[in-house]
Amino acid sequence: MPEDALNPYAPPVAADPLASADSTRLWMVHGDHLLVRDGAWVPPVSLNGEDDGSGLTTSHQVFATASGASTLAILVPAAISVLVMLFISLAFDRSAVLEGILTFFISSRLLRRFKKIAPSVVNIHCHLSISTVKARARRDRWRGWMTLAAFTAFLLLLIGDVDERKNHYDYDSRGYWWAAVFTLSMGAIMVICFVGSLLWAASERGLRCVSQTGGWYYLAGVPASSLVKLAAMSPEPPPLRPRKVFTLYQYRLPLGILLGPRRNPLLLLVVALMKASRSPALVRRSFHWSEARRGVQPDADFAARIAMLRSEPAFADWQEMGCSGLDSPQGELRVLTVRLVSPDRRHFCTLTLARISKARAYVEVCQTDFRTWTTDGRCLVTADQSSFPRLPAYVDFQKVKGKPARVWSRHLQRCERVTPRAMEDEEELKRLLEKEADDHVELLEAAGIHGPVEVVELPGDWEEAEQAS
Repeated sequence: MPEDALNPYAPPVAADPLASADSTRLWMVHGDHLLVRDGAWVPPVSLNGEDDGSGLTTSHQVFATASGASTLAILVPAAISVLVMLFISLAFDRSAVLEGILTFFISSRLLRRFKKIAPSVVNIHCHLSISTVKARARRDRWRGWMTLAAFTAFLLLLIGDVDERKNHYDYDSRGYWWAAVFTLSMGAIMVICFVGSLLWAASERGLRCVSQTGGWYYLAGVPASSLVKLAAMSPEPPPLRPRKVFTLYQYRLPLGILLGPRRNPLLLLVVALMKASRSPALVRRSFHWSEARRGVQPDADFAARIAMLRSEPAFADWQEMGCSGLDSPQGELRVLTVRLVSPDRRHFCTLTLARISKARAYVEVCQTDFRTWTTDGRCLVTADQSSFPRLPAYVDFQKVKGKPARVWSRHLQRCERVTPRAMEDEEELKRLLEKEADDHVELLEAAGIHGPVEVVELPGDWEEAEQAS
């Protein structure tokens, strides 16, 4: 028998709660933390805040844990850039901030190629509260503007420094006075905005990874009520079933579609570079349209959008034909669609809401389109957003900016030149929509935008698992 087992004064040893954990489990609740493994599918419970009734959206979250090597990978480029700036400043008697930034960027990029010093990363498929993620996105935008203001002030300081060296202001001249005021003002803006942005970001704790051991990543910031719900749930993901998927090469899409309604100049530059370089980040897997779930109950946020549309006098007597939902295999995209029909069943309105949630990025794109089939076999479509390219020849698409009432007014003007076709049977409408979707997929595949449709074994939707249970 070991000697320490006979020692009555030996301190008690706490059992490792993970030692008895099933190695096949991908997530579990342990105290105040949610433990996850890479690739975990977490049930539909909010991880980022209390669900206030606005609803949940699927999300692909990425967490990284820093190690000594990864921390060194940040400190080494910073030290190299400081040395470069000091050398240039002493050797050439001038400022070398731009050279320092360039040195830091290049050296850090080179060090990231070594996998041993890269931080440990975990990817999970989870659900977030819509209201909470929207509020975080607004704060991130404000911090982005603050960082942009600090960077602009920094550039103006550099330009002012070069101009001052050229003119050699006299200390008694008015020019020197204005140069001093300008330098102090820009310096104050740069420091306040940059430091304020950093402090604001550091003050937000939120959902985060605090440690990693044995393949388990400890997530903190999950609400206590969510932990209680998760503890009572099964850790098994939805059962596998055959699902139709394809690869979407987004870099072959027009830039306007990739940007959507956003017109941020920096984002425009980044997306344009990614598109030109055919970045792997613009290649993603998507479900075929036939994988959409029918009879979905709209969440509170989407229901409010539907109610706003129907509050317009022009659509007060239109009837809803049901809501459908389609997620992505990676979990970062959720598309909700509701269709309304006019009283004479000649015109149809489709309201589509796409939510993209990956890491800290969150984007919503809402589209309203009106569709009318004609007796000569055409389909008139008027929408407030751009359409995917390569539409079938019988689809006559037109984009009209503005609110749904304005788009509908323009659509009615287009319909004056044709004879609309009434849809008495919903099966006929379904057949026409499916034919258009299949024809569009064929054209996109021929253009190299879509890859071929494949049938693979993937987990089903959480809603299906709940219904089955």
